[in-house]
Amino acid sequence: MNATTANLVLQSRSAPIAVLAALVLLTAVAYRDTLAGLIELWLSSDTVDYSHGSLLLVLSLLLAGRTVWREPDAFGIRPNLPGAAALVTTALIWGVSSLLLIEVGARLAFWLLFPSLVLAVSGWHSVRRLWLPLVLLVFGIPVWSVFNEPLRLGTAHVVTWLLGFGGITALLEGSTITLSVGKFYIADNCTGMRQLVVAMPLALLFAGWTGLRVGPGILLFASAVGMSFLLNVIRILIVVVAGAMTDMQHYFVKEDHVSLGWMLFGVGMLVFFLAASHLMPRRWLVTGEGTAKKNKAPPARASMGLVVGMAMAAALLVPVGVSVLMAAPVVAADRVLAPPSRLGEWVSFETREVHRSGGRFTGADDEITGTYINSGDRPVLVQIALYYSQRPGHEAVAWVNSPFDSESWRFLSDEYRQIEAGDTVIPIREILVASPSGQRRVIWTWYRVAGNNAAVATNAKLLGLRGLICGRTDAASIVVTTVGPAEAADSRKTLQAFLAGAEPTLMRQLEHAIGNAAAQSWC
Repeated sequence: MNATTANLVLQSRSAPIAVLAALVLLTAVAYRDTLAGLIELWLSSDTVDYSHGSLLLVLSLLLAGRTVWREPDAFGIRPNLPGAAALVTTALIWGVSSLLLIEVGARLAFWLLFPSLVLAVSGWHSVRRLWLPLVLLVFGIPVWSVFNEPLRLGTAHVVTWLLGFGGITALLEGSTITLSVGKFYIADNCTGMRQLVVAMPLALLFAGWTGLRVGPGILLFASAVGMSFLLNVIRILIVVVAGAMTDMQHYFVKEDHVSLGWMLFGVGMLVFFLAASHLMPRRWLVTGEGTAKKNKAPPARASMGLVVGMAMAAALLVPVGVSVLMAAPVVAADRVLAPPSRLGEWVSFETREVHRSGGRFTGADDEITGTYINSGDRPVLVQIALYYSQRPGHEAVAWVNSPFDSESWRFLSDEYRQIEAGDTVIPIREILVASPSGQRRVIWTWYRVAGNNAAVATNAKLLGLRGLICGRTDAASIVVTTVGPAEAADSRKTLQAFLAGAEPTLMRQLEHAIGNAAAQSWC
């Protein structure tokens, strides 16, 4: 083979890879805000559960580069219509999630863009060759927190059972284990979530590196998840037993048990993978037989290529459209907000209970808090967290927001109801909470988004999307609750009376604060 022929062969191999790499880079640039948000999450000291995300990104890129370098013939240009449909669908999901300010949905869709892109441009064979780097990054996306509560409760139940089996009397209430010497609460850093999101990618890396078949790979993955849970149970059990034997004076109880967890996890998972590598039978591995067959894909048709090109263009235009919609003007307040001195027959007064009874709202542009009383009812606390323009980190519907202080009050139950307030019917979420002393409190809360009321978070998100399309970006979280001890039935009567008399004035106050937002909207 002469130099010219070799150069042509090299170009024929590298051109499809260069096209695919350029499209991947172009997609990452187009969706750079989501990528930047993920990197910020990974590097933040406040979210250590996903601090391994940056390492997963580097590993994904290295593994993809290694696969492409070793098997360049596997990555040709083979336009795929299902891939084109998946690419457009994923881009639209990203767009809707971004407009609804559903960060998790946008990040998941961002990750799915890349498998869809590889499928659309290069076909199923290329996706199979790149499955490991494509899948690996999902373990750096904060979707796994949904397992936090099941892990918490599961750990508490298993530890309590093991304590009873060992002859130690323990009482389990929710996720709190009570012994005669004290109580142990399974906190967020004790659920095993951090170890789980590390164990899962480790299992995938091991399966990919050793060449496990699909069935055994799934078995190994499930076993790694179970091993991670078991190691965390052992950690909690050691801490509880140490506390019981030392009257709560042990180092693991008073100082640090997180390091113990990581030490057990590291040693335990190392032993697990070493045992797996020695014990698994050879038939579980891909031997390479038959891999020499050349992948004969159907020739690329111009029409299919055109469809994929249009899908790629649509996917790149979606973030442009979202940016235009999200660039709606921020509505500023007409004046500095202050709680009105009077709401109908309800008169403002000062009390020390405001701070303890109020909710916690992050990123609010303004906040109104006041307590009111009339001649015949109990005092009522009103709290309004106002967002002139909803955007990431400044959202009325967000998991960091709470209509009560979770450090002072414990959630008991909730239900959704319709409340008549004069001529208006307001959908509300009624929450029942209790203090450590046993005092109970009824909270009514709802959202007012672009001039409309909603109690369910999903409805509030949809109203926000409608308002955004109409050019109106305002939203508010509203909380009303009684101040001081009261029976639930009495609290409901007081809150009903308050809304009947004060709601019209309260809504006028809100509309006045928003200014001319309603006049600026076009639908």
